Amino acid sequence: MSMLLDAGAVARAGLAWAQERDYTGWDKSDALNSPLLRALSFNSKLLRAGWMVALARSPVNLRPLLGVVRRPNPKSLAVFARAHLILDALDGGENDRAQADALLDQLLELSQHERFAGHCWGAHHPRQTTKFFQPAHSPGGVVTAEVGHAFLDAYAVSGDE
Repeated sequence: MSMLLDAGAVARAGLAWAQERDYTGWDKSDALNSPLLRALSFNSKLLRAGWMVALARSPVNLRPLLGVVRRPNPKSLAVFARAHLILDALDGGENDRAQADALLDQLLELSQHERFAGHCWGAHHPRQTTKFFQPAHSPGGVVTAEVGHAFLDAYAVSGDE
């Protein structure tokens, strides 16, 4: 039982840290959110991919200097919402249900359903691989599945469709 309480305390500390930052952050692949790096890429897939790798592997966080701002990541918001729902089920305290609902509302705002056939979510930054360029917010299966799980968890708790 004490291990469960310790896990809850750790989860609450992590959620408090995220909440202090409005559930926003940087991503290891968000280099192309930098206006400077986009310009210095000269529309070259190799340069775009190179900037992504360089920033992801840099021992120093250069994002603030390069104009990359912290943004909400749909996958992270879904994980945070699910954590709040789990904590609410465990002890029903500390406003977890309201926090989960607020995060789910934010996820609905980030849905790309107006651009595509249904609700879907993707990374908040463009990505370049050796094979293709993916614009910001392009739907991804992993992100959409995680968000879907958060909504299913919320439905299981509330019954609210």
